[in-house]
Amino acid sequence: MKKIGCFVLSVVLFLSSISFSVSAKEPFEQRGIMIDEETASVVALLFVASRLEYSNWSNAVTVSSITPMYDANNIVDAYCLSLTDDESEAGYIVVSSWTGTNLIIEFADEGKSLTKDTASLLEWNPDSDKLYYLGGLAYTSNQNIAKKTGLAIRYSNETAEMQKEFIEKFEDTWQIDNNGGGLCFINNSGEEIDDPVQYLINVHGSGIYSPVSNKSKYCFPYLMENSPQCSIYALAAVIYGSQNQILATPYSNYYDLFDDCFDIAIGNNSYNIVYYSSTSGVDVGQLGPLGRTTLITLGNTTWTASENLWGAFEKAKSELDAYPSRLSCLSIAFGYYNNHTVTVSGYEILSKGSSTYKFLRVQDGWHSSPRYVDMSGINPCTITRVFPGS
Repeated sequence: MKKIGCFVLSVVLFLSSISFSVSAKEPFEQRGIMIDEETASVVALLFVASRLEYSNWSNAVTVSSITPMYDANNIVDAYCLSLTDDESEAGYIVVSSWTGTNLIIEFADEGKSLTKDTASLLEWNPDSDKLYYLGGLAYTSNQNIAKKTGLAIRYSNETAEMQKEFIEKFEDTWQIDNNGGGLCFINNSGEEIDDPVQYLINVHGSGIYSPVSNKSKYCFPYLMENSPQCSIYALAAVIYGSQNQILATPYSNYYDLFDDCFDIAIGNNSYNIVYYSSTSGVDVGQLGPLGRTTLITLGNTTWTASENLWGAFEKAKSELDAYPSRLSCLSIAFGYYNNHTVTVSGYEILSKGSSTYKFLRVQDGWHSSPRYVDMSGINPCTITRVFPGS
């Protein structure tokens, strides 16, 4: 363990030293220096070690395979590292190949590797085909492109410009939603949903959509003044909903709690950690750690917070079914709520014939009344929960 730790520290020092020697004259140079697979493996294991207390990983995690992921110019842009934990599959981590960017791009701490889940969807053969990375939860392959199936190509507004040349080649092949940020797998009409039944009629045609089950809880109808603060608004609403169980002295006003949560996010907390950026808000991978720091700073050491990349609907439903006042944060990458975090306050399941449609009821900070998120398709989103634990 000590040997691994020393090696990791040397890599971190190496990365920090070379990142200052890079000129910023050309776009590629702005990314920093390219790291190799061995360094990416160390970065990934360092990340695993930092999250042992808050994830499904243990100190037995190892890297089982590394797959390069290419950009539009056929340059390695990231590495997908498949993980095993005591010989069982333990998710994956995508590590950027560039020192000038955020090194940890996306991850899952359980289940199959990204490459296994992606192989069949993209008709990707890891032995002969390239895997292209188009930003968070966005992938395609040369086989996918050649056959023009396109079911898994998605991109966010942030990555669209960087991948412009690549996207322009295939705009006629795929239905691209430039306003929503990619293929609208979430809210695929590209609009807000205030009535799930009417939405389904608009999208899937008329008919009888029968209720299967539903649940709704009270969520304070907050309205945001600043969109990059959406995660903090949502986290404050989650704490506010359960504050009688969480806080020794509950707040009489939601916005007073929000103000304190915001102060904590900008660094006025027990650890002097800054979680919030005025331009990009709170990174989705930091919402769980921010939740834990917020709870501790507010005086609660018996509750915790954790985020999960997969199974958002099931985890939110389970929380709503089991507890009378617990809400969750939902961070969404694409669609109508592109790069936005909302507060989950309920769910609704409808059916028509053999088809089932799942919705989460949310407070989005833009409207005083609840809206809905269509969770029936491919859903690149993260659920963050606050619950008793340590």
